[in-house]
Amino acid sequence: MEVTSLLEVKFHKGFSEKHEVSLENFKKVTHEKEPYKKEGQNGKEAYALCPLCDNAVKLLGVYKKLEKQRPHARHCRFDVDGIAEYDECRYFNCPNHRERADYVIEVRPREDMTDFNRE
Repeated sequence: MEVTSLLEVKFHKGFSEKHEVSLENFKKVTHEKEPYKKEGQNGKEAYALCPLCDNAVKLLGVYKKLEKQRPHARHCRFDVDGIAEYDECRYFNCPNHRERADYVIEVRPREDMTDFNRE
């Protein structure tokens, strides 16, 4: 299986235009409105759809700059209101699916880490 990554997303189910993950594209297509923009525990969060499985994805690097990677998306393993209901079968069969998210490098504030992560 070819390794792919979620550098492009879509904002409507079915066959629809794909967009590179960026704040500019997110603003242009969604106008930063619900259900694509949500307020989370750590501030603004951006959501879209995986172009291959139609599950919801969270956009990383859109509102908070990533230090070592370009903006990309990561599958959500839960329903995202107004975007998509989680479909586990489609998720596990999606070419963009990863068993582990260790390909993503994000700096976490020390206070958010558990004792296990600090070691």
